[in-house]
Amino acid sequence: MRNIFFCLLVFFLGCKTEKGSVVINYDWLEGTWQKEGTSNYEIWSKVNSHSFQGMGLKKVNEDVQTTEYLRLYKLDGKWRYAATVPSQNNGETIEFVQTKEMDRILSFENKAHDFPQKIKYQLKDDSTIKVDLSGADRKAIEIQFVKVEDLDF
Repeated sequence: MRNIFFCLLVFFLGCKTEKGSVVINYDWLEGTWQKEGTSNYEIWSKVNSHSFQGMGLKKVNEDVQTTEYLRLYKLDGKWRYAATVPSQNNGETIEFVQTKEMDRILSFENKAHDFPQKIKYQLKDDSTIKVDLSGADRKAIEIQFVKVEDLDF
């Protein structure tokens, strides 16, 4: 009986991650998301278990413009969010580091950046993401994205 208990104990201890927590999956981010009431989109693709690539698109008249290039990746045990907006910050990539690790929430911060300093993606349900952008001056923007099958152009 002691041997069975010992084997079970070793098995369950071996199932934990290095921090003793459950592995969190952000696959829900993958797909095409349309900003409600607009022709603006974010498209996310999973590269591997610790990396996603995304891009922001916007339709202006009959033209489609890329507004931003996005990357979500895990480095040194923390997820990072990198955004390159060609028309801002001299086209340089701005990186944000994860502040909380939760299953349906991606939360990042970069206190050195002017705006936003905080970015939070929250999966509300299988087809809705709420994105909160905020800065030190209490300025905040809330964006709702709805999952779509295809682009509307």
